[in-house]
Amino acid sequence: LFVSAGVSTLYGLERDAALASFDNFIARVHPDDRERVRAVVADSAKRLVPYEIEYRIHGKGDVSRWMRGSGTPERREDGSIVWNGFTIDVSVQKDGEQRLQEADVLVVDRLVNPAILEYARRDAIRIDVGKDPEGPSTDQGEINRILIREGLKGHRVARLKGGDAFIFGRAAEEMTA
Repeated sequence: LFVSAGVSTLYGLERDAALASFDNFIARVHPDDRERVRAVVADSAKRLVPYEIEYRIHGKGDVSRWMRGSGTPERREDGSIVWNGFTIDVSVQKDGEQRLQEADVLVVDRLVNPAILEYARRDAIRIDVGKDPEGPSTDQGEINRILIREGLKGHRVARLKGGDAFIFGRAAEEMTA
């Protein structure tokens, strides 16, 4: 059986402790998520079906982090079950989703993946400022004015850009505005 050294980074568990008992792992899971994680893993083991789940773990200094795990179970000759899978830290994504839920105004670039907008509140005001080489274009000065205007109204503003905002965009200029 193999457990990556990453278990130490993600969970603060030594590999031997992770291998020794599922309880060592589950003790790191946020109390509000433990029973759900247990149920998903138990169902996966019982029915030998893949699982996918998001849950929180305790980090250093009582800070919770979000994890996304998935695995496919396999029954071994001795009757034990092992999972082939992975777990990743999705805390940054969860934080971004939360910020989109909090935003009153979305200032949106043309290159933003439409799936990202699914995380935003349905009642948020959307202002499209995308630059289209063969169509309408909003100049940078106007984008800065929109950001300032909406912020001064007391709105929580989310600026959504496509690509790398510091290389292809004007993120530093917009943050200064």
